[in-house]
Amino acid sequence: MWGDYMTYVKITDKNGVPIDDDNRLPVSIDGGGGGGGSMNVNIASDSAGLATAAGQQDIVDAIQALGGGDASSAIYSGTANVTTTAAALTAQAIGEVIIQNDADSTNDVFIGNNTAQDWRLKPGEWVSVKVSNLNLIYAKTSTGTATLRYFARSAAGIGGGGGSPVPVQLTGGKVEVTTIINAQSVAPGGSTGNVSMGLDGTEVEAWVNITIDKQPWTLHGSSNIYVNTDGGTRSAKTFYPSYENHTSTYSSAVSGARALYLGMSTSNSGVNDPTNMQEAKAIAIPPVSGRNLRIVNGSAENATITVRVLRVKR
Repeated sequence: MWGDYMTYVKITDKNGVPIDDDNRLPVSIDGGGGGGGSMNVNIASDSAGLATAAGQQDIVDAIQALGGGDASSAIYSGTANVTTTAAALTAQAIGEVIIQNDADSTNDVFIGNNTAQDWRLKPGEWVSVKVSNLNLIYAKTSTGTATLRYFARSAAGIGGGGGSPVPVQLTGGKVEVTTIINAQSVAPGGSTGNVSMGLDGTEVEAWVNITIDKQPWTLHGSSNIYVNTDGGTRSAKTFYPSYENHTSTYSSAVSGARALYLGMSTSNSGVNDPTNMQEAKAIAIPPVSGRNLRIVNGSAENATITVRVLRVKR
């Protein structure tokens, strides 16, 4: 169900300064095609960065003449009450959607297709998907209820051309999930060996999701800064959270061990270990190509290990 890419619009004022850059603003564009004329722009946001009429006019001025290309002709948004029974979102033909587990939800949401919902969204987390209809996406909770929000656009573009002479910057990237280790059996005291994470240097973030049926176990990753001759997979501190002699097992991707790849080892870089995800993201280095990981089985039995990598690309 993963799509090819996700996009959003960063809007600047007349001086090129981002407007409320920490709270990207939902923008709906209405208007016909044509040879580059102006279009009406409707902006809906509770963000404090959009407090004045003058500020809104700056944004309207900044997006005038924006048209053609990948623009959509319709915007859809709404919410869904998610329970422990997997259910499809409302039927609506679309081209792309952002799905978020509401920040005020008290339970995780798991999304997927009609047969499996394996990807977890904690409260406040979101994902962007290119899909032809909202009802192809199914959601559930493992316990209790949660509120899922969606913001979608149509697949049909707006005809015509149009320039963009003012500072409107398109940013974003592809999101790809790849299984790099699939149910590999690892002997007691052994490891998976160094396995490529599939990075090509265009990523801005990389995450891993691990399932393993024996413990303790350790996750090692290679560093962008210091690389050993065996591929550099010597430190557990290249991920947050780190898993070193970890004593829990994880039976499925839904409840898998998840970690952000930091691109460096805090144990030999002089950087303090992060204590939360915000600190981890602040010190993370964009991945480079050729980085590896390995998992060491510290138990006295054979362990079965699966690893998936989520790559957020430019």
